[in-house]
Amino acid sequence: LSTVMRAKFKIPDRDDPRALATMEHYLQLIDELSADTGFLVGGSFSVADLTAASLLAVVICPDAIPGPPLPPLPDALLEIRGEPLQRPGGAWVDSIYRTWRRAGIGSGPNTVSA
Repeated sequence: LSTVMRAKFKIPDRDDPRALATMEHYLQLIDELSADTGFLVGGSFSVADLTAASLLAVVICPDAIPGPPLPPLPDALLEIRGEPLQRPGGAWVDSIYRTWRRAGIGSGPNTVSA
């Protein structure tokens, strides 16, 4: 099943360098888009922020994800995990996910916009 899922969804092998390059690309994009307002689109929390932070939280701040603990990250991700947190985009993911995950949609300082 794993082989079929990897092929269907084009999931790279764990040690494929393209995965790290893709994450770095999106963190750079987050650096740029969030620089002025702290949000990706416009001046308030939106679905764009929710999506980006949720997708990257598994690497950036897995301890903040509710529910049973996640399986340990692969060694390759553990080795590079600290690096994204040093970037503005990594710190942004950590802050947005922790703030808005705990606050709940619609209960933070801003309402979610589409």
